[in-house]
Amino acid sequence: MMQTLGEFLREYGVNLPKNVLEGNIRRVLSDKSRTKLWVETEYEKPLKFSVLADTEAQIASRLGLAAFRILGRYPAETFSAEVLPDLFENLKRDMPMINGFLADAGIELTENTLTLSLMHGGGEILTETRFCDQLSRAIGLIFGRKLTVTLSGEHMEISEEEWTQLEEEYKSSCPPPELPPPPAPEPDMPVYTAITALSPNAEPIQAEMPDKDSLEIIYGRKIKEKPVTLAEVITAIGGESEGKAMKFAATCEVFIAPETRELKSGKTLMTFSVTDYTGSILVKMFLDPEKLADFPEKSCGKGANLLIYGTVSYDTYDHDIVMKPVAINSYTPVKRMDEAPVKRVELHLHTNMSAMDAVTPAAALVKRAHDWGHRAIAITDHG
Repeated sequence: MMQTLGEFLREYGVNLPKNVLEGNIRRVLSDKSRTKLWVETEYEKPLKFSVLADTEAQIASRLGLAAFRILGRYPAETFSAEVLPDLFENLKRDMPMINGFLADAGIELTENTLTLSLMHGGGEILTETRFCDQLSRAIGLIFGRKLTVTLSGEHMEISEEEWTQLEEEYKSSCPPPELPPPPAPEPDMPVYTAITALSPNAEPIQAEMPDKDSLEIIYGRKIKEKPVTLAEVITAIGGESEGKAMKFAATCEVFIAPETRELKSGKTLMTFSVTDYTGSILVKMFLDPEKLADFPEKSCGKGANLLIYGTVSYDTYDHDIVMKPVAINSYTPVKRMDEAPVKRVELHLHTNMSAMDAVTPAAALVKRAHDWGHRAIAITDHG
């Protein structure tokens, strides 16, 4: 079951707009320094940019973060010409050069095409900054609509004086440079590290090889490679590999059941999402009719425990880090117990109330201590 933004923020969400807090979180992302958070959140209908921006600023202040961004995701049927002005305001945060060019623009929307008729010039600048590609990508990410964006109008060009003035306005809007300058993320696309667990009582799945006798082949072969955490996978792809493909094995749980789509090539695209509660990742498979017929889709249903080995890389089509499996095995998780005859008392524990130290709620720690027969624990939160 998805967690709402309000449930995620808890006491930090007091007096924030109710319609913003009711959104269901898909995932939570952070930069490497963990001073910026991006929360991908589903809503039933589009929210005003001004409301989101104000809420983001309040949350960032309350959590002591450099930035907090709500990545709204809406049903495809809610997209219309009326939502574009708000979408333009959102894009201005990452593309300040578009400021002014889109004012009074004519909008022509068909099933597959969005045409903007410019009234104040700027066509050359928007083309050079790849505005059409950025807008098309933003519409795809936010609304799940695939549209080709084009520019038209009698006022596509601007004078050299206007160009110079816009350059000066752009430079003045930029913050002072820092040395060395940090790499700038693409609009709406953070640098991936780890993803916080979405279940309030979730505990990380141990990156350990499951009992071999419990492994059952779902796809490919029996996996022998040692698993690592998804946080390590995502960090490696975003760091040392610089987005290049690497192979990993991971023990994980399915939290979004498989979805299929038939392609023109005759193959079927199957996708599902998994987590180990240190991170999550999209699993992507291209199956021909014979492999699809043999694939036990129900074995990958929501809540299934899987050991997956495959190639992980940044997917330019989905604009996300994905895993393409070489092999998938199901397994029965072993419940860990404390078998020591004399039980310990843990004197150093952090909960999710301790700033940036842990994600486990106090109730989950107390339950685990009780299940293991521990008489007491010491919670040493701070901050």
